[in-house]
Order: sequence, then C-alpha cells, then structure tokens
Amino acid sequence: MTQGDIILSAELAMGLLDGPDAARAEERLAGDSAFARMVADWEDDLVAAFASLEDHRAPPEVLDRVRARLFGVADQSAPAGFVLPWGRILGSILAAKAMVVAGVLGWNAWWTSHVQLATPFGPAVLDWHQGQDRVRLRHDSPAELHLWVDQGAGQGLVYLGREGDWITSSDARQLVAGTVLLIGPGRPAQPDEQAIRLVLGEGG
Repeated sequence: MTQGDIILSAELAMGLLDGPDAARAEERLAGDSAFARMVADWEDDLVAAFASLEDHRAPPEVLDRVRARLFGVADQSAPAGFVLPWGRILGSILAAKAMVVAGVLGWNAWWTSHVQLATPFGPAVLDWHQGQDRVRLRHDSPAELHLWVDQGAGQGLVYLGREGDWITSSDARQLVAGTVLLIGPGRPAQPDEQAIRLVLGEGG
C-alpha cells in the first residue's frame, strides 16, 4: 500500500469523501481486501482516539448563513454585505483533515511495537498496539496461524483469534506487557504442538 492508499482509507473511514471519489473508494472497498482491512483499522483507531470527546454544536447563525449560501435564503442575522470566507473555511477543513490523519498515524506509530517471528511455517510479524491493548499477526504462508493467551499456573489457554485482523481481548489485562502468547496452527480449543511461545514486551 502507498501513502496515497493510507490517506484515501483514512478519508473514507472519516466520511470525508463524496461524489465520484466516494463511489470509487466504496467500489475498491468491496473488491480489495487489503484496502478494506486498512479502512477497518482506521475506524478502530478513530473510535479509540475520539471516543472521549464531547459533541459541539455550531452557533445557530452558522446554519442560517450556510442555507443562505446554498439555497438563496435571506440571512437576517448577517450584516449587510456579509460574505462567508469559503476559501478559508475549505482550507481550514483540509488542514484539519491532514492534522487528524497525521495525528492518528503518529499516535499509532508511537504505541505500536512490531515483533519479527521465525515460525515453522515461515516468518511472521506480530503488531502489538500498547495504547489499545490489541494485537495483529501478519503471516504470508498457506498455513493459517492462530493466537492464544497462556494464563499459566494450570489456568489453561484463552483463544484470541486468527492471523490478519486486529484482535482485542475481552479482558484487556490479557494483552499487556508480560502476557504469554502461543502462536501457531490448530483449532480454537487447542493449538498444535508446533505453536511457538512469545512474551509481550520481550524482543519487540
């Protein structure tokens, strides 16, 4: 994926596309699994980044002026000769969009560790997002790999999921530094004997 793909997926996730651009992006979303996964990642990131922010409403006169501009409705609240500075408004929107994308990218880069793994089924990469307590396993060979948490002390295993998608445990404490993961083929109930062991926070 290129930098342009990253920006496009972010714009689609934030609802900033319209018209032909939105139609093309939606068409690509339906037919490109890698692009669809990138959009889903952005949606997850944006929900986490802005979940705590409160909604803010623009003053009523702003809506009146937008209506006047779009539909020719007289704006009684605006002084005579008042014209909205649309060039500056659009420029501010584009600048804000770029700042949001750059901010989320920087936030992800700061919090995400990438662990290179040598498995019996070829190399793999474990992405660990410490800010959101989630992991993703990337692996290109035909064998499908899965992840489990080894709770130790006879408490058994907790199945997390399979490679490819970001995984968030129902118990966030299971994906913090020191967590022991088993990675390998198998069924949700039981990994194969060739599963490897990884401790989060070691070698990342």
